[in-house]
Amino acid sequence: MDLFEQIREDRKAGTKGSWTDRCETEWSVDTEGENTYCGIGPEGRNPVAMAVVNSAWGKDRVLDANARRLARVPEMEDALLAAEGAANWLDVLLTAINSASCEPEDPEAFDEALAGARAFVDSFEAKVK
Repeated sequence: MDLFEQIREDRKAGTKGSWTDRCETEWSVDTEGENTYCGIGPEGRNPVAMAVVNSAWGKDRVLDANARRLARVPEMEDALLAAEGAANWLDVLLTAINSASCEPEDPEAFDEALAGARAFVDSFEAKVK
């Protein structure tokens, strides 16, 4: 299974929607000392992950940056899947252009190939929405 397939499967099974790096939680994290943490997940719901630094002293910037990075995962997956779709569309379009006859006596072949590429794009857009 490639990365794109893994992302699709995990998105089907995992928590839906955008995440925030400021989930309210009463959870505690025991690191046998001072620590600071924040919940990451859908706003207004229980966290799906926790970002933790092992010492509260001077680590707020590190914790905040790590939490923001983790909270971006759903949007990064959206962007990656859209890029895959764009690459697939471009591949279909280039194949259609390369295989189509542009001779004056057969302009319909190019139009047919282009219509096929448009249909592919339409089907991709329907899947993304």
